[in-house]
Amino acid sequence: MGNMGTGRGSDGPLPERLISLVVDARLGPAAMHGLDKITLALEEKPIAEKPQSSEKRTKGTALATCGPATPATSAGEAVEEKPKAPKEGTKVAIKVKSLYGFSPNLAPFVGKSPAEQVALLQEWGNTVVFGGYQDHAFVEAVHAAEMRIYAEFGCFVGADWWEMVRASRPVTAEGQPLEKEGWYCGVNPATPQVRQERLQALEKLVTDYAIDGVWLDFIRWPCHWGVHDPYMPHTSFDSDTLARFSQDTGIAMSSGGTATVARTLLDRHGAEWTAWRCEQITSWVAEAKGVLKRLRPNGILGLFGVPWRLSDYDGAILKIIGQDYSALGQHVDVFSPMVYHLMCGFPPGWIGEVTEEIQALSGKPVWPIIQSVDKPTPLSAEGYAQALDIALQSAASDGVLVFTMKGALDEAKLAVTRERFGGTAIE
Repeated sequence: MGNMGTGRGSDGPLPERLISLVVDARLGPAAMHGLDKITLALEEKPIAEKPQSSEKRTKGTALATCGPATPATSAGEAVEEKPKAPKEGTKVAIKVKSLYGFSPNLAPFVGKSPAEQVALLQEWGNTVVFGGYQDHAFVEAVHAAEMRIYAEFGCFVGADWWEMVRASRPVTAEGQPLEKEGWYCGVNPATPQVRQERLQALEKLVTDYAIDGVWLDFIRWPCHWGVHDPYMPHTSFDSDTLARFSQDTGIAMSSGGTATVARTLLDRHGAEWTAWRCEQITSWVAEAKGVLKRLRPNGILGLFGVPWRLSDYDGAILKIIGQDYSALGQHVDVFSPMVYHLMCGFPPGWIGEVTEEIQALSGKPVWPIIQSVDKPTPLSAEGYAQALDIALQSAASDGVLVFTMKGALDEAKLAVTRERFGGTAIE
């Protein structure tokens, strides 16, 4: 949904996106512009032409088709500046809006039927649902309301992998096994067994539940990014990964200990190493897209992306994370950069900058996901409103998600949500 991990619930460490909602993430319960064919059917309204920015951008068409997708075929805050009221005659563009992390156990939904729960979500202004797909009755109620429901899928994360597949524990450029950071245990995404088993788990998710799409999470090389001063390790310099890199590229490894080999590789072949690591992520996403389209042809593949621009941290989005948004845009239908400005220590305007860059690089729709949680310090309703306004008013966004629903339930933030989710004017 840096390290998505630092701000998740209030009862303990917050994994990358409410880990309790990730199916089989081993942490808890559970062509190019193909999206142009997906039409927005929430409501037929004329949409005024959006103004072009100084740099012309190619943008994916719609957001999401309402109603169920094809069934599976196999088993620091600034003062809030409120948006201007729409001018008379201005048409309102329908953008996707959703509070991420629905649970029937959240207070407003306890004791309500699935239909009543969905009605409340709609009353708040949600146009799609993230969470709750394990309850078939709830999914039916969502689809009856002509809404779509999405699941999140954790890819390369979890201490269990370190125990079950020892080669999955990354080795740093210093020759040391990667240490756990709080709850976060990053997994080597180049490990064949992990890659295959995660694809199998994804297939089971899409087969077992009547979801309309999947958002990939933890789809990166290890880094606990969602903090002010993230530790950004170069990984992984284990013998198996180095052998695969050498075989794929024809670059021979130097002799010496792990630290010496790593230093030589980064100094002499850093560009090739970065490209190869990015390809490990992109190729797995391509395989995941194949699984989804085979089982659910109309399903949407989303991706919760690390919110770093190419200029941030000396290009770490490529060198450390391995997320090449230009390449990923060939396979991903919707990108959701996790623009948690307070957690990451950026000003609110950064939200719009990240959204614009990822849309320009990928050429696909972007639904940025902002924070509502009070991490690492309290986020006021005014600060939350400003973040929502920036995300919704960006010409590069097709919607906004909020991390999390639980974090947005206090009276003031919920009032902001209801107001902003009512519609976005585009002049």
